[in-house]
Order: sequence, then structure tokens, then C-alpha cells
Amino acid sequence: MSVSPARSDIECAGICASKLGCRHFRFAVESLSCALYDAGSGGAGGTSEVAAFEADATNCPYMATLGDRSFCTFQERNSASVSFERTWTEYEAGFGDGSNFWIGEWRSFCLLMYQ
Repeated sequence: MSVSPARSDIECAGICASKLGCRHFRFAVESLSCALYDAGSGGAGGTSEVAAFEADATNCPYMATLGDRSFCTFQERNSASVSFERTWTEYEAGFGDGSNFWIGEWRSFCLLMYQ
């Protein structure tokens, strides 16, 4: 196990994904630290696992298809019906409706890191 400074669980996941052998991580908000665990440790209770992530309707609710290719739309804004003036927590989770939305930091991170 090793420990790195981090500001959020998303940053902690990114640190783990960039470290060779890291399979699990635990973010501690009190100390703003990220505990990284290798594959051999199996991860202690309460850790999150870094795993392959593919775009599909489950993790990318706004899929677009062009011919035989599919694309994940991260953000779309067509009107002022949905306010984008949100808290950081809402940006992490994602928000919106079918025509005005942001898919969220965690989904964005996973789709970009594992493709």
C-alpha cells in the first residue's frame, strides 16, 4: 500500500489508474489522502476497484449512433430549461434531461481512462 495526496475520490481513482499495479484505492476526505493497493493486496473493505469500463446505455445514457459507430455525448445544452449552475457534487454525479445534461465527472473519467 502507498499513500498519495488527493482532493477527491475522482482524483484518487485517476492516481490509481496511472500507477502500474494499482487495483484498489480508498480516498480519505478528512486527510485528503488516497491509499493505493496493488493487485496482491486484494483491497481492504471500503476500497473502490479500478476496472475496465466500456460505453453502453448503463454508463452513458446519451448514446448517439452514426452508421456502425456509437458515441457518448458528455454534455448538451439546447435551452435554459435545466440550470447548469450546480454544486460540485451535482457535477460529479451528473444531471439533466434528454436535451440539456452533463453526464458527470465519474462517468467522464471512466470513459476517457479506459477506452
